[in-house]
Amino acid sequence: MVTEIARGCPSTGRALSLTAAQVLQVAAQFEERAQDEIFGDYGDFRAASTVMPVGVARPDGDGHVVLDGT
Repeated sequence: MVTEIARGCPSTGRALSLTAAQVLQVAAQFEERAQDEIFGDYGDFRAASTVMPVGVARPDGDGHVVLDGT
């Protein structure tokens, strides 16, 4: 499917292939509770970069503070 879409618009094909692959990373690397938050009620999720966290963070108010890593 991605190849066919890319024939008509290479940039759309590239974006589709990247965002589709990120879903697999989330499903493979995150526990069910995190997946529920990421995918939401409708399963609509797109990310153009890796979702694999590296490092340590701690909750801080409404967000997080990265202690080590990225």
